Amino acid sequence: TLANAGDNTVTISYGSLKTSVTIPNVIAKSDPKLIISGTGHFTKPILTAGGIIAGVQGLLGGAAKPCKLLHNMNFSANNKAVENPRTDCDWLTRDAGQVDRYAADPLCGFMFTAKAYGDMFDGLRMLYPEKLSAINPEVPVYLFSGDRDPVGANGAGVRKVYEELKAAGVRDIILKLYE
Repeated sequence: TLANAGDNTVTISYGSLKTSVTIPNVIAKSDPKLIISGTGHFTKPILTAGGIIAGVQGLLGGAAKPCKLLHNMNFSANNKAVENPRTDCDWLTRDAGQVDRYAADPLCGFMFTAKAYGDMFDGLRMLYPEKLSAINPEVPVYLFSGDRDPVGANGAGVRKVYEELKAAGVRDIILKLYE
């Protein structure tokens, strides 16, 4: 979240990929301008199964440990559309230099813990229409993603989130899918 100091404070909340799932909570509790990148729309059975797996991992003592099972379930399919992938994160961009920088950065691409995955699945459940009524319809929202981003189902999941936000009454909403 970014804000400027002074009498005319403007809050801009940015969510990408995993963090965009917290956006409904932000919109419901404050008056930001929202920028949401690379989000998707996920089915309730997938979220329920993920939540159960995260819960079981937590019960088995893995709540605070990186969760390889859920990591692989979340990301293993992302490179399927990439011809001859060099890394497991080539799906992020067509720019090989950016992929290399991402892969080399210790603050990027780390595995979530089982607890973090459980929280992510809980947050994603907040994106369903029955939960969106808490959103302030006056908050401007800018959704963007790549048109071939597998997380957003190549644009289809992002469009679904856009339509559901519109149906929830959000009036100032823009969707941009980049080629």
